[in-house]
Amino acid sequence: MVRELESVVAQYRRENARARGLAPEDIVVFRGPVDLGISSDGHALDLSSFRGPAEEAEEQLRELARRFRDARDRFNRDLTTWQANDERA
Repeated sequence: MVRELESVVAQYRRENARARGLAPEDIVVFRGPVDLGISSDGHALDLSSFRGPAEEAEEQLRELARRFRDARDRFNRDLTTWQANDERA
């Protein structure tokens, strides 16, 4: 069952690449065999390192929020400096 599932993943990769107009053999990550990390008895699946779309989106949101805070702080600092210089003139 595990080999069949891995072959389905490999076929999906090929078909997805073709649908996007890409040659599957040109995609480096597709060159190796598919290994889902599942033993034949199905008990060796380790999902501890799996990151789904929600986790990736949360990480991107945190990064964007950090970048926004940095930009806002720079803007406020520059504005304060500009206002101070304008008052002196």
